[in-house]
Amino acid sequence: MTDQIPVMNENIVTVRANVTLAEKNLAKLREKENTLRGRIKAALTAGDRETALGYAESLEQTREDAAAAEGNVELAKASLEKGDESQRSLPRRTGT
Repeated sequence: MTDQIPVMNENIVTVRANVTLAEKNLAKLREKENTLRGRIKAALTAGDRETALGYAESLEQTREDAAAAEGNVELAKASLEKGDESQRSLPRRTGT
């Protein structure tokens, strides 16, 4: 069992990196949402309804992508928690 600990640690590091990447991706999508909202408002203020509609379509797609990204973040966090639990349940080496 103890020979599996290094592999397990490596897997946990990989999962932790996946959580970070998923969170960064979600943050980028949220920023894109904010940018698109601003562009929609600017286009409507300028009376350019056609451009605003194009941005609105992009915003809808970005929201869908963000919802999927939220799911990925939650799955990655659940995997990380499960890995951490498994690691905590292993007996500790006592230096002997």
